[in-house]
Amino acid sequence: MSNPKRHHYLPQVYLENFCQEGGLWVYNDIDKSIKNIPKINAAVINHFYTRENDDGTKDYELEKRLSFIEGEAGKIIRKLILQQEITSEDKGKFSLFISLLQHRTPFAVNKLHQFMDPLLKWVKEQQIENGIYDNFITEYEEKYGMAKEFQKQLLENSEIQLTKSGEWGFLFDAAIKIAEFYSQMYWQFIYTTKANFITSDNPLIYYEPNIDIGPYGYGIATPTVEKFIPISSNLILKIGDFGKGISYGLLNDRKIIRYINSSIFVRRKQFVFSNNREQLEFLLKRTNDYKRKEIIKIN
Repeated sequence: MSNPKRHHYLPQVYLENFCQEGGLWVYNDIDKSIKNIPKINAAVINHFYTRENDDGTKDYELEKRLSFIEGEAGKIIRKLILQQEITSEDKGKFSLFISLLQHRTPFAVNKLHQFMDPLLKWVKEQQIENGIYDNFITEYEEKYGMAKEFQKQLLENSEIQLTKSGEWGFLFDAAIKIAEFYSQMYWQFIYTTKANFITSDNPLIYYEPNIDIGPYGYGIATPTVEKFIPISSNLILKIGDFGKGISYGLLNDRKIIRYINSSIFVRRKQFVFSNNREQLEFLLKRTNDYKRKEIIKIN
């Protein structure tokens, strides 16, 4: 496999199912524009998954692993679009693909840093306060003649952040755990023949539980929380509570489909994707460009 520098945080094998004649209509929340672009130019960042080795060479292993997962998911998506039933093995593979749609994005990285950076700062302060670095300071003074006070000033004013490997290590561990949950839940694939589903750069949406959850918030494993992920312009997956089974159904109630699409639209991070411009214009007007704040953790 080659070492491509253009990395898609929403895979092309996914976005192509929302295209029309190879083009993808995209709403950009930054400049409020609606444009038609090739899928190859959507949700892409140069070297987003590339890591750098100690010798300065580039490591493309993460992108290659993602490409393999995408290839397996593409086979499953094609089966579903042809209205063929999938196996329990397919369900396990697709669970990881779905989970990664949450955890492989720049927004997931930013959210991780919002949590981790203050924690790392606190850990550093505790280590300085308790003298944990004293042995290292003494060693550097002996080896390099670097005064202790100068070393302490450097340490106190330095920033400690996750490396790129650390970022993806955290996020992929979370993705694998969430995938285990998804694979154990009840799935329903819902087709439509009279309307279109949209998707976004935050494609998995959640509906609040129908039970009292107290002050602790809710997550994907909370009973009665419904999870939806659009698979194509005429297919969406609904994930329910824990329980075995996969079912298939038809939905042609335009009111319900508009409600689902509106939920996807307002939960965007920056981009919304559709196979026609008019639909995005309608949803923009319908929601009054409202954007819902994130209320659920990445995991």
